[in-house]
Amino acid sequence: MNKSPFNNSPENRYFEDYVAGAVHEFGSIGVTEQQVLDFGKRFVPLSYHTDPELAKRSIYGGLIASGWHTAALMMRLYTDHYLSKVANLGSPGGDELRWDKAVFPGDDLSIRVTVLDSERRVSKTVTRIQAGSRHYPLFCRSAEPKSRSRDERKNGELCAAPGERGGVIPETAGTKF
Repeated sequence: MNKSPFNNSPENRYFEDYVAGAVHEFGSIGVTEQQVLDFGKRFVPLSYHTDPELAKRSIYGGLIASGWHTAALMMRLYTDHYLSKVANLGSPGGDELRWDKAVFPGDDLSIRVTVLDSERRVSKTVTRIQAGSRHYPLFCRSAEPKSRSRDERKNGELCAAPGERGGVIPETAGTKF
């Protein structure tokens, strides 16, 4: 499922393509038992992430993905489908990350991103790049209508398109900061 009003692929997406009010939906990505076990054993070694038998006796009634695993899957969809591959300047972080409902092996996850706001301004970090600030909630959900996790991000930075789309090519390209 990919529903998005974008006119350009991530390889040619700039600030101007992120329109306030636009809603983008992408997915799906499956969650397997082996992935849950591998991630749990490596990063969050709690019994309901690492042991199917012990997990049956937990409050979840079975093996569940770590919230961080869910966030990583959400980030994969977000990176593959939403973020610009050519004008993304990174983000200073998110304001809130919540796991509203457990993710189980066999779930298929998707994301919905809403651009709430965008404003044109000059970046203070990199000189002569026109950038934008956008505010959006990012929801990861399964086939059920209830969201599984929420990530509220703010101040994602994007370059404006060079030349005809209104941006400038930075003289600092390739410079490490």
